[in-house]
Amino acid sequence: MIIQLYSKIQPISRILFLDRDNTLIKDNGYFNDPKKIVYTEKNMSIFKILNDKNIGLTIISNQSSIGLNMYKIDTVMQVHKKIKEKIESVGGNLHSVFICPHLRIDNCFCRKPNPGMLLTAVNLYNAQKKHCLFIGDKISDELSAVTAGVPFKYAKRSGYSDMILEWAMNDNH
Repeated sequence: MIIQLYSKIQPISRILFLDRDNTLIKDNGYFNDPKKIVYTEKNMSIFKILNDKNIGLTIISNQSSIGLNMYKIDTVMQVHKKIKEKIESVGGNLHSVFICPHLRIDNCFCRKPNPGMLLTAVNLYNAQKKHCLFIGDKISDELSAVTAGVPFKYAKRSGYSDMILEWAMNDNH
């Protein structure tokens, strides 16, 4: 598992976990060009609301292109740096990115549908699982969340800002 930390590690009781490909950005196969990022969510201001409410934001993503030796880790990290810059440009804060570079046949604990990345992030930030939310587009995302004990919602083609806003504004979390 590879972890990119963008902020000081401190307890965060609530975290929004986002899958990367086809949830946060358009999935263009094995993607490696930061200049060609297309965001799926048109209402990027949702990330400012999360930041204002002190809700952590973490990307959880399988990146087998690294394990296949198609791209170096640095290339994938450059894509994440560009995503971070975009989120910051609207007042948001990307706390971290967790990626699994392994192949399906490696049967590692971090590759979704296994819960390793989510559990590591929850433990790292001392978050309350029931107060977190994972949004993804695949059954492997859902299975990872369910196994980790983190609530899950499927990303919609029309975006996900409405469901994030509803979740973020619910102070019962």
